[in-house]
Amino acid sequence: LAIFENEAVAWSNFLLASCFMMVFLFGGLVQYLSDIVPRISVLVDTVSRSITPVFFLVIILCDVFFAFVIWCNLLFGKTVRDFSNIQVTAISLTEMLFGRLDVVEDLRLSFPITGFFFYLVFMVLFFFILQYLSRAIVLTSFDDATRSFEERQRTKKLLAGDQLASFFKQQVAWAKKLLGLNFRARDLKTAGGME
Repeated sequence: LAIFENEAVAWSNFLLASCFMMVFLFGGLVQYLSDIVPRISVLVDTVSRSITPVFFLVIILCDVFFAFVIWCNLLFGKTVRDFSNIQVTAISLTEMLFGRLDVVEDLRLSFPITGFFFYLVFMVLFFFILQYLSRAIVLTSFDDATRSFEERQRTKKLLAGDQLASFFKQQVAWAKKLLGLNFRARDLKTAGGME
């Protein structure tokens, strides 16, 4: 029994390690694809540019959500069972965000005007914050990443054009030197007897 227990623990540790390795493998695959396909690098750049604003959006959301939790607990906690303490209130408001309406029904029966006003303000505010603000962050980051990608492409083309022109001039100079044509048109006139 002890051997089976050790094997079960080893198997669960192996599963945990293999999950982390798969995450790293997929990260390497995304890096490889972003090197090969330029548009994937735009998406990777979009995600990397979105991390900081999304982090601060989550902080703002948590702050506003906590304010609603306290407001709801103080206002409705004595009457409505789903708002009786802070923990239950936070769970109930989270469930309200994801569509649980029996809490709203209890709230409407106990506080018809105030409950409706609270529900309306809570849902509209979080709907706009969650949907439009997060979308705006991603779209702005995508626009920035696309502009940065286009600028890099333009710079590459300019550098490639400069390198091509420089290479062509070097090859012409090398060919002139090789053929002994390293003189100017004026020297051609004097050499040809036309003065």
